[in-house]
Amino acid sequence: MNNEPKVCEICSRKFSAVKNLRRHIRKIHSNKVDELIEKKIWNFECDVCHRHFNNIAIFRHHLRRVHGQSSSIRKTKHKCTLCEFEDIKSEIIKHYEGIHQIVIVTENLHFNGLKEFDIWKTEMEKYTNTSFVKTTGSYKLKGALAEKIKYSCHRSGAYRSSGKGLRKLKNLGSTKMNGLCPASLDVTIRSNGECEVTYIKSHVGHDNDVKYQALTKAEREEIAAKISAKVPFRVILDEIRDSMSTNGQLERAHLITRKDVHNISRSIEQDGSRIATDGLNIEEWVKEMSNKGCILYYKFKGDLCEEYNYLSEDDFVLVIMNKGQLETLQKYRANYICIDRTHLCNAEKMELISLLVVDEIEEGFPCSFLITNRVDENVLCLFYSCIKAKLGVTIEPKVFMSDVNEDFYSAWLNIMKPPEFRFFCSWHVNQIWRYQLQRVESNKYQAIIYEKLRSLMEEQNLNTFLNKFEKFTKFLMSEEELMNFCCYFQQHFAENTEIWAHCYRIQHGINIQTHLEEMHDAISKLFLQGKKFARINMAVTSIMKFVKDRLHALMTRNELNIKEGAGSNPLIAKEIVVIENDEMNDVDMKNHSDSEETMNTERGKSTDSHQLINNKKQLLDYVSKLIESCSNIDEIETIRRLLSPIEPTLEMVRKFNSSRS
Repeated sequence: MNNEPKVCEICSRKFSAVKNLRRHIRKIHSNKVDELIEKKIWNFECDVCHRHFNNIAIFRHHLRRVHGQSSSIRKTKHKCTLCEFEDIKSEIIKHYEGIHQIVIVTENLHFNGLKEFDIWKTEMEKYTNTSFVKTTGSYKLKGALAEKIKYSCHRSGAYRSSGKGLRKLKNLGSTKMNGLCPASLDVTIRSNGECEVTYIKSHVGHDNDVKYQALTKAEREEIAAKISAKVPFRVILDEIRDSMSTNGQLERAHLITRKDVHNISRSIEQDGSRIATDGLNIEEWVKEMSNKGCILYYKFKGDLCEEYNYLSEDDFVLVIMNKGQLETLQKYRANYICIDRTHLCNAEKMELISLLVVDEIEEGFPCSFLITNRVDENVLCLFYSCIKAKLGVTIEPKVFMSDVNEDFYSAWLNIMKPPEFRFFCSWHVNQIWRYQLQRVESNKYQAIIYEKLRSLMEEQNLNTFLNKFEKFTKFLMSEEELMNFCCYFQQHFAENTEIWAHCYRIQHGINIQTHLEEMHDAISKLFLQGKKFARINMAVTSIMKFVKDRLHALMTRNELNIKEGAGSNPLIAKEIVVIENDEMNDVDMKNHSDSEETMNTERGKSTDSHQLINNKKQLLDYVSKLIESCSNIDEIETIRRLLSPIEPTLEMVRKFNSSRS
């Protein structure tokens, strides 16, 4: 209640109540009543004495006592769903029958008790895909020992926002149709418990669509019981989908979404207790995994850490490595180490740091995870120290790849041995380039610069790269609009080209970019599944299941007889298949018999090869024109992703053009 004094704007006199201020204005400042007193909006007006009311009960009482009129004349008006006609409910029903020629079917039913009525109502709603909701609570009838309850169609009426209108309406829209549906149930409960029901069966203005139905009370209670038993959400949803396949009729329960399950979970939480959305919550999972030796270190928010005093109370740190990951790291630690980073954009601002290795067929594998809300040199040193202690040796890799953030490499040098080669992860370089290109206002210039940067990074010939790089820097300096980005590029990338340009990696026989990027994409998708509910327990569960599947695939592959050469690498084999398929399309095999193939000369083979190269050269020219026509960075990225399956073909053309020049 607001107890602040009310002040007159003219004489600054204070009043304890608004009515006193209004009386003062009318008496003292009568010439400015319209300016100082806001006109009150009334809900009801008496047609006889023109008195105003806000409360309908008081208004009806006034009509009966003062004017002797029936209160029924002032019932709420409704709108016809088929036209603009408005009136009370009884008149709307007459309007449907008279004007729109709709037959309103009414049925009188008798039940031995309220429980029997509830069972009938549930079955009727399920069979007709309808729902009836209470419009009034039970009230006693005057002059009779009975109670009455009224139900109406849940689609009837108008949508009224209960908030301030800041949130958008859901995609499906409101169930209300801004009009009156005549379907209703008038239930009279006698003193002996029997029920008399007047059932208006006809629905007007809407279809009985199952998507607008609500879950029944029994269905909600069944799902709530499973949630309380800590059945994972995905298992609940799978069981519902399975029931749909065995039952031909589509029901509302078959359309349930994860959001519905989450809402039920939230509604049954009591006394602040938490229900895990995917089995165990993160604290319980960590405690269980600690007993199995999978947790190298953990610190939850709110905990104080004496061992690492630089960790604050608000920091969250979790380091994970299971037995299979440890064995894989022991086997492949000497070749390639990649430190990957994935952001979880939720309220907690969690990040996933992954330590990846590369196996004998150049496929990436995650050997350890760090989940934290703080990424700096101290926390990364903690991460590397936990790995070193578990491994028992100091890692000295041939190649170290990481984010462009220097903290990753500085922390590595503090704990581990320096690598022979150090590179940036191309996907992180690409990401930061796209972000920094916002310094350039023109979208056209953004697209041009981005394409030139990608061409520079992916160039495999060192001399060609140096020529391109010189032209690119001159281009940046020649345009005044690009000077801001030019200064950034010169400061962060011009002096360390050997770290991000692919030509330096090819020079040392290092070409693992594609395999690590595929692993980065897979881990990112799994980790980002947890952002919807701002919890990481689902992300951790998904990631560890992914690791288990990868371990199984790795063990299975080691038992198989891997072919030598290109066949041992599935990506190389895939490239060969692409080229071979291309050759089969270019050469008409139907016009050659077996005898002609055996008599094919070296000259004929050379002609076919050059014809193949010419066809692919046309493809390369078309792709180049397609990229040049792009107006922004997103279009270029989309084309690159679409062309990734034929990248070996394009590379073959580039080599052919270089050899001819």
